[in-house]
Amino acid sequence: MDETAMTTATAQMMKTATDVIPVGWHDVVLGANISADEQVVLFFFYTAANDPTRYLRGISLPWDYGGDKKLFDAAMAKLREQALALQKQVVAAGDPAFHELVLHAVYQAEMKTTLGYVDWAAANFSPDDQMMYFQATYLGTAFSGWGANHKLKKMTKLASKGAGEQ
Repeated sequence: MDETAMTTATAQMMKTATDVIPVGWHDVVLGANISADEQVVLFFFYTAANDPTRYLRGISLPWDYGGDKKLFDAAMAKLREQALALQKQVVAAGDPAFHELVLHAVYQAEMKTTLGYVDWAAANFSPDDQMMYFQATYLGTAFSGWGANHKLKKMTKLASKGAGEQ
């Protein structure tokens, strides 16, 4: 896919996410997992005021900050549509379909885009496993216990076989 088109599409997605954050943000990490059956989009952020090692969950914005839940739900639906549309544009351009999209924006810095090609559901990893991998890989969350660490190692090995970064 053309780099300009990718940059435009991902910037629009990040704008959709940051528009619903009712406080000044410093760092936002948006993740989309796209499979044949579903599109899941989530984001985490931190503000200059909170601990930069502890991201806040975007999903809790309406409750934590008293935002309009209908506007938030509409933004999340729009993000799912944007992620699916981007995947279709990538395929239409002759590139392989990605299953994971991660956007990382730091205030007043260039956004980083990572595409992953592992279909986690088809590889028999649960939504909880996928969330754990996302948090460990992109947010730096540490997980303890042999089971979690073993699963993360398997997922990291699988992801290293099919990830791309722009």
